[in-house]
Amino acid sequence: MFLVRSAKWLTIGVFLLLLVLPAIQERSRFITCQEVNENRSKCARPKASLVDVLLNRHGAAAEYEKFYNDHYGLRDLFIRLKNQIDFSIFSKSDKVHVGPDGWLFYRTVLDGDQTYLERSYASHEKDYQSAVERLRQYLGHRGVTLVVMPCPQKNTVYPEFVPPSAPRRPEEIAFHRFCSLVKHDPGVIFIDVFAELSKLKSQYQVYYRTDFHWTDVAAYFLGKVLVERIGLREGMVPRYHPLLVKTELFRGGQALFIPMLWTPEERAQFPLQNWPEGGRYDHPTQGPYEFIYRNHEKGILPCVVVYGDSFADGLLRTGFNTYFKEVYRARVRGASWDKLLEALPAQAKYLVVEHIEVATDFVWTGLPRLDEGRQLAARPASAATK
Repeated sequence: MFLVRSAKWLTIGVFLLLLVLPAIQERSRFITCQEVNENRSKCARPKASLVDVLLNRHGAAAEYEKFYNDHYGLRDLFIRLKNQIDFSIFSKSDKVHVGPDGWLFYRTVLDGDQTYLERSYASHEKDYQSAVERLRQYLGHRGVTLVVMPCPQKNTVYPEFVPPSAPRRPEEIAFHRFCSLVKHDPGVIFIDVFAELSKLKSQYQVYYRTDFHWTDVAAYFLGKVLVERIGLREGMVPRYHPLLVKTELFRGGQALFIPMLWTPEERAQFPLQNWPEGGRYDHPTQGPYEFIYRNHEKGILPCVVVYGDSFADGLLRTGFNTYFKEVYRARVRGASWDKLLEALPAQAKYLVVEHIEVATDFVWTGLPRLDEGRQLAARPASAATK
């Protein structure tokens, strides 16, 4: 009987403590917890008086409730604790799919973007092919060779780590169909990233377990392939710097995206810098280019424009740019096709179009008409690109 009464009083005591703890925390901040970044502005305290709130005048009570839900004490701790329990005990999260051995995949990408691409590609395959052909022909009149480098998602290269919670994909996915049509265009230099990574994954981890991107080691090898393919076209293949690696603890963006008490981490390999860095970076204040790398003295290959997303950053971090006299860098979500083609430097000989798998529709449906009368061949480099 004593034990039963003690259990009842303990339950009541814990319940009351949980009721008053948020109020105590809100005033004293006796528990330190990192604030959860929700990518939004929290509700501000309403200017209504206490009487207005109690009587709910002009919706004051509802406004105060929104404010309280955003600011009550221990809120960040409770959010992190709930996510930690879901992740560590049940291997689930409302932000990512959690695969075996801690492999993470964005839900928004697998559940939304990927599904949209499959539907879009099924009905617009000829439009994609036409876009590639139009751009290749347009650049050909300009003396520029088109290089297409579509990048597969992590789940395309590592399907064995995708959990059952993720949507099932068709046997022939849109990405492989797009690569097939580009591969058979003789006027395009096609970099078969999927094939390269599929071979490489037996030796190295080519995507981070806790991040959306390929590893810098994978980027090193793809940069090497890109330099070799352009070098073959130019008749002079430079000797690429050897790979030296170091191992470090790494927490990727997918892990940081889940607010928990302990962020998942992994041991990842990173290339040691052993390439000659002799060029300089210019950052134009206008125009589509994020930066221009100039290496006229040591660069072997001609000017190249890299139009890509964050995956291309790995190529530049691992020394790809040092083999060219100039590298112009523009982002697919930061510069439109119109602006890029208008600012294409006169000395450019290659345009590298790199994009992640789920951005295929965004990149190629955004290509302008490219009328024959639109000539850039005689256009000198603009002041913003010099």
